Amino acid sequence: MRNLTLVFAAIVALSVPAGAQTSDAQRQCTAANQTPEQQLQNCTTVIEAGQETPQGLAIAYRRRGNIYLNMRDFDRAMADFDEAVKLDPKSVDPLNDRGRTFHAKGQFDRAIADYDQAIALNPNFAIGFNNRGIAYQSKGQADRAIADYDQAIALRPDYAMAFANRGRAYQNKGNLAQAKADLDRAVELDPKNAFAFHNRGNLLLAQRDYDGAIADFERAIALRPGYGEAIAARKLASERKAQAQQPTPPAPPEPKVALFNQGNSQLGLKDFDRAIASFDEAIKLDPKYAAALNARGFTYAAKGQHDRAIADYDQALALDPKFAAALFNRGMAYRNKGRYDTAFQDFERALALNPKNSAALFGRALVYQDKAQWDFDAYQNEGRYEELAIRDYDEIIRVSPKHAAALNNRALVLVTRRQFDRALQDYEEALRLDPNNASYYKNRGNAFRIIGQYERAIADYRKALSLNADEGTRKLVQSALKDLGVPG
Repeated sequence: MRNLTLVFAAIVALSVPAGAQTSDAQRQCTAANQTPEQQLQNCTTVIEAGQETPQGLAIAYRRRGNIYLNMRDFDRAMADFDEAVKLDPKSVDPLNDRGRTFHAKGQFDRAIADYDQAIALNPNFAIGFNNRGIAYQSKGQADRAIADYDQAIALRPDYAMAFANRGRAYQNKGNLAQAKADLDRAVELDPKNAFAFHNRGNLLLAQRDYDGAIADFERAIALRPGYGEAIAARKLASERKAQAQQPTPPAPPEPKVALFNQGNSQLGLKDFDRAIASFDEAIKLDPKYAAALNARGFTYAAKGQHDRAIADYDQALALDPKFAAALFNRGMAYRNKGRYDTAFQDFERALALNPKNSAALFGRALVYQDKAQWDFDAYQNEGRYEELAIRDYDEIIRVSPKHAAALNNRALVLVTRRQFDRALQDYEEALRLDPNNASYYKNRGNAFRIIGQYERAIADYRKALSLNADEGTRKLVQSALKDLGVPG
């Protein structure tokens, strides 16, 4: 893992206590427009004069101590913070400063002791909780660190530093989702926090989001020019991105999979015999290859050999009883043989595995349509099969609004129920989705013909003939045009 940055909170906006007399030197000691060297000299002047109140002197010691701390002169910083603690023992600020110095020296337990004392003085001291969390984290106690960051954030919900530090703690624990959420929040709250951008960049780098990581490192560098860790991390992210863009040759599939893929390609070209030969070879290599048995069954079905198809589906389902595609395919084979009840059972089994299986819903709806046409029973007489078919098509279209075949088939049922307006709306949407489907034009033409809109029917029939219609559709359209006295 890349080195991440923990963000300390210091209290450096120092001011002289209200009502105290201030000298020019003391004002310059804490003035933001002075260079660190000038502040150091002025603070030393105030301290050596010894004319300030204890609190005023404590402020001067703290300011000088922070300058020494930034210079990494830890011993002098510590000496000044010790004096500030003595002069203002009820203030959390000198304790916080001294705790940061102990931490910088690697004395984490002594840092924690100072933060404990500060929090005891002020239980709402969010900065103390944040900094103590850093100390615990440096000791490898991530859970105690997170507890402190949680408390800091509870006290100050807009505390960007605490979010950044907690993000790092979660990353160390492997909870990358929570880490990302915290770091996102940190940069949202403080868009000028270079450390937070650096930490988030490291997280994105670990997640292989190289572009995101590079962008964060660049942002950190822009906010803090010369930020060495971010510059090095950006270089690493760029190198990793270049490596990732190098094409990796895919591993060759094992022989049975290669034959399976070959068979599917041949099936797509309607070269059924060669497809079956490829699936045969795959099954010889692995007689328990359920996917190949299912694919060979589908190919036999495409050739109209439904008994052989069913035999293959049976084998596939014996190997994998929850093979939903094989259940659907076998159901369609049984339907094509006119065994509607058996087909219905297969579609029901597929739906028991997944009630939202649109293919199984489609198959069941087809069976309902078949039974509405051929089963002369009470359900047929009451139109119940049509209602059930519409219900299934409704569910398919609800889940997949662009399912053109379901729209077409629902329209067919609506026409039988003489709901022509709804049917025509479905045909319109089906043709919008699949504008070159000759069968849909033929079906809409039939609807127009039934309601007496013959010119529109003829236009649809002619459009169907202009498309690459199958032979069955072409004959039906030509017959319809002949009935209307129009040459086909």
